[in-house]
Amino acid sequence: MTGRIPARSGLTRPTLTGENPKVNPWTSENTTAKLLSQNGYKTALSGKWHLGESKGSLPNDVGYDEWLGFGSVQSEYAQFVNEWIYPDLINKPERLATMKKLVDQNILTGKKGGENKIVRPISTIEELSKVDQVFANYSEDFIRRSVKEDKPFYLIHSFSKVHNDNYVSEGYKGKSPAAFPYKDAVVEVDDIVGRLMKLLQDLKIDENTLVFITSDNGPNEDVWPDSGYTPFRGGKGTTWEGGVRVPGIAYWKGMIAPGRISDGLFDICDMFNTSLSATGVLDKIPSSNYIDGVDQLSFFLSDKGVSNRNAVFMYSETKFMAVRWQEYKMHMNVFNTSGLRKNIDQSTIEGVGMSPWVYNLYTDPKEQLSTGHRFFEWGIPGVMQLIATHLATYQKYPMKDIGLKKPGAE
Repeated sequence: MTGRIPARSGLTRPTLTGENPKVNPWTSENTTAKLLSQNGYKTALSGKWHLGESKGSLPNDVGYDEWLGFGSVQSEYAQFVNEWIYPDLINKPERLATMKKLVDQNILTGKKGGENKIVRPISTIEELSKVDQVFANYSEDFIRRSVKEDKPFYLIHSFSKVHNDNYVSEGYKGKSPAAFPYKDAVVEVDDIVGRLMKLLQDLKIDENTLVFITSDNGPNEDVWPDSGYTPFRGGKGTTWEGGVRVPGIAYWKGMIAPGRISDGLFDICDMFNTSLSATGVLDKIPSSNYIDGVDQLSFFLSDKGVSNRNAVFMYSETKFMAVRWQEYKMHMNVFNTSGLRKNIDQSTIEGVGMSPWVYNLYTDPKEQLSTGHRFFEWGIPGVMQLIATHLATYQKYPMKDIGLKKPGAE
């Protein structure tokens, strides 16, 4: 949304129940929605937010004309309704009452400059199972209204699924071959994507709409069986490929050639610049912030387009971890993932020693054995220079501390 890696704003992780940053990270940020709204677009967010629940941090406070969704994450609501998983909370009335005061257990909606209103409560598993259908209804309505008003629109549809805990809507239980809730939820998500894509076709705007579908991280391994699968090492929260490598699908009928497959580098930050480029307002980006994103519109539109990005930099909150350059991944620090289903909650960060760990992802996509000092000595100095140039940007644009550091952290 901002074209900036989390370390820039200080919002390096989701805020938790009852937690308010000392400084609102959004006060100095410019979202795609904000810039497009200022330039004639109708903007909205539908679904999960989880980037701040307090006044000044919700979508209608940071540039969106309107939104419908919830501020907390799926599991924040699930812990109040599932006695099997959270008995030590639900079966202790005083504790439960205290925690409920900290979380707004409702689907909310609001418009820019206005107060948020309750759409419906989330107080049972049945109500929680329906949220993605509620979000889909809202997204569909927003698109229809925008077309009726003859207004160009920008929409982020942010699914609640397949973040744990997954409770599928009516009609989806057992629909996947596995018949597990996570897999059934994938079927539901797929159906909703199909429903929204069909709407673009029915309204005859699919030739004038850029659609981009991706995920924010790899699967959350430590909540199995309510989690996805990755063939790569590590999971959500780590900077191994299993944590950071996700599918990306770009669609624009008549503009992006169908069936193209590319291994060109792409960072989610790039959607900030690319969206503004596609809408003709790339020159409206304020110069007050350092922008990590890259305009990738030519990559999308050219039948033989190549990525405009030469490296992807990876962090654990504010700690620099690794860089991807061409087919190589070079780690300066690593997550210890030696045990079963290890991810950020169970992993420790360790230094790599005198020489960086390097993996050729074309020959070792699982990052099993570093071959850097033996086979990549020719490339290490150049990639180290890339890292140095990247880190030097913090001299003019320092990291912000908003008060989310862990106790005892540097």
